[in-house]
Amino acid sequence: MTLAALAQVAIAFTGLTAVFLTQTPRWARWACWFGLAGEPAWFYSAWTAHQWGIFTLAFLYTFAWGKGVWTYWLAPYMLRYRTRPCSCIECRYEVSQGRKPYNMR
Repeated sequence: MTLAALAQVAIAFTGLTAVFLTQTPRWARWACWFGLAGEPAWFYSAWTAHQWGIFTLAFLYTFAWGKGVWTYWLAPYMLRYRTRPCSCIECRYEVSQGRKPYNMR
């Protein structure tokens, strides 16, 4: 199997899996990992075929899947272990009312 064919199989498998996972609330947080796993195949395939629009779009998809990693995996962990409130307007209001901000409860 050539590298181009392997890339196409990877795109199909990871893309289809990511799309199906986004439609299941219980498993939605895993979709970003499958989406990111397929991105190298997208970059390779677009580069070798000289599809510069798809190549550019792959960067945007990588950013979007990375946002999913932040939202579902990194942010909850980081917010859970905050030692001081953030500077958003909601936290400042909670502190001004003598309450603990939502991200420190």
